[in-house]
Amino acid sequence: YSARECVAIAKHLERFPEDGLVETLENVIGFDSYDPQLLDVIVGVFQRHGIPLVSSRGRGGAGRALTVAVAEPERLLDPFVSEEWTAKP
Repeated sequence: YSARECVAIAKHLERFPEDGLVETLENVIGFDSYDPQLLDVIVGVFQRHGIPLVSSRGRGGAGRALTVAVAEPERLLDPFVSEEWTAKP
């Protein structure tokens, strides 16, 4: 995919942080979901780079539903200072 779509994804997530990855991808590449071969290529690229995007085409259908299969969220440890840096004049 092109840098234009990558920028569009980043801008969408910045403007709408409550949207998840799937909703953002559907918004940005939604038009391409009507071309099954192109969508297969896009999904393959995302999967090769560790983004578990899955497409499921309905029978006889235009368009596909996109889903992301990820692990359950885990609570992170509270932040702590591990080291400090200072600049020397």
